[in-house]
Amino acid sequence: MRNSNLDILFETLSDAFEYCIKNIAKGSKDSRKYAEETSESSMSRYRNNAKEIVDKYKNGRYVDEKIDSKGVYVARRETTIQEYIDSATMKASFISALYAKYDGFQGYLPLSFVCHQWGTHQYHNGKKTEGRKFLIDALKFVYMWSGAVEVLDIKDYAEEIKQNKINAASEGGKHRAKKYDPIKIRVVELLKKRAPEGGWKTKAAAIEALSSDFEDSWDKMHRTIEDWSRNDEEIKSVFAVVVQKK
Repeated sequence: MRNSNLDILFETLSDAFEYCIKNIAKGSKDSRKYAEETSESSMSRYRNNAKEIVDKYKNGRYVDEKIDSKGVYVARRETTIQEYIDSATMKASFISALYAKYDGFQGYLPLSFVCHQWGTHQYHNGKKTEGRKFLIDALKFVYMWSGAVEVLDIKDYAEEIKQNKINAASEGGKHRAKKYDPIKIRVVELLKKRAPEGGWKTKAAAIEALSSDFEDSWDKMHRTIEDWSRNDEEIKSVFAVVVQKK
């Protein structure tokens, strides 16, 4: 009974993995951002690459012998499948952290296939505990990938909202500026019309000379005209003409 339950657990883990992969590939049709990495063809490529990797390690260790251009043996390195996975995981995290490349997590998806293939291989060769462990790792990498995508989607959405607010504020500023255009024209006309012979001695005197034309809202207009006299090029140029400091 115990073995039967554990077999059911293995099958459940394997089915859960395939279900996740199917949903990711299905979702890629609606997402332009990761469409290439999660397309059915990419999933097929990850699966085939995983089979090749598992085939290298099927005897327990992969022996990598390096020979130089003259055919002379220069190095020999043996690695296990776990060392391969640990190295690939560290590489994905290292790229993301060191280079601030948030897409370093993309390596998790191909790794999930390696774990799934190796777990299946070991399980069918009698190493059932190891097989289940690697299927759990396969699901872990799938969830790590999905979680990273979700976080980045939230980040992109937040940036989009922020940009929309900036654009709205900019449009609002343009609208307010346009609303003041007739008033600016009137201020320019009044400054030229009211300017005494030889001009005003101070800018403050020139501004104050307009008070009777804006009686109902003079406090506000006084501050506005003062601000324009410093920051609006057209108004500044008029003040430069009508104010003649001696």
